[in-house]
Amino acid sequence: TVTHSDGTIIMTFAGNTELSWESTTSGNEGPYNVTINHASAILRSRRSPFRVLGDLTLTAGEYNTLSGDSGGDLDLTVTGDVIIAAAGTLTCNTSTVIVDSITISANGTLDAPDASGSLTLNGTKSAWSFQNNSTNFNHNNGTITQTAAGHIKSVSSNPMYNFTLNSATSDSHEAVFRPKTGTDCVIAANNVTVTRGVVKLNTVSHNASMGSLTIGSAGTFQASSGTTTLTGGGANGDNAA
Repeated sequence: TVTHSDGTIIMTFAGNTELSWESTTSGNEGPYNVTINHASAILRSRRSPFRVLGDLTLTAGEYNTLSGDSGGDLDLTVTGDVIIAAAGTLTCNTSTVIVDSITISANGTLDAPDASGSLTLNGTKSAWSFQNNSTNFNHNNGTITQTAAGHIKSVSSNPMYNFTLNSATSDSHEAVFRPKTGTDCVIAANNVTVTRGVVKLNTVSHNASMGSLTIGSAGTFQASSGTTTLTGGGANGDNAA
């Protein structure tokens, strides 16, 4: 029997650490908050998918979904938020990663799941679902799916690859994009899919670009008064709108 008691586990070991949390007691299926705080620290789950019931904070060091014990990419679920500070790194490999929101500070690093994995955003932190302030975000040709309303900050030099808005509860939920700097916002390098909800820019005069755009029957793309550019990405190299 393991009880997290709403506390925080802080890892400060200068090296590889494996954490095994195998409680199946409801509400205690993982630690509550986990913080990694050493530049040489690398934390992994030992042999099973890793669940954090509160926040995962990467102050310094790395969480890596590749298990050193099993040699496989293990899934990661963070019921709260992922906060990546300037010296922090989250490496997702080919894992299925589900979180509330992600905040990446300047110089923080997020290696997103590749095309065989996935990243899902289910909530917000201070209205942000994905706030990228760093040029160290690597999309790895993967897909990020948002299931609720939330703002997204994009660095145009390293945007998302595929982005999908598929609200779980409302046709009016908005994914609101804004560029970190300037007036040009790259929403995604490849495909944007609006299955359910509204994709829009925060400032109506800003310009948007993406590889291709696919809008479902319950989806809306709200164009700005600026320019929307389709650069010819997408699974088949086609633009759809």
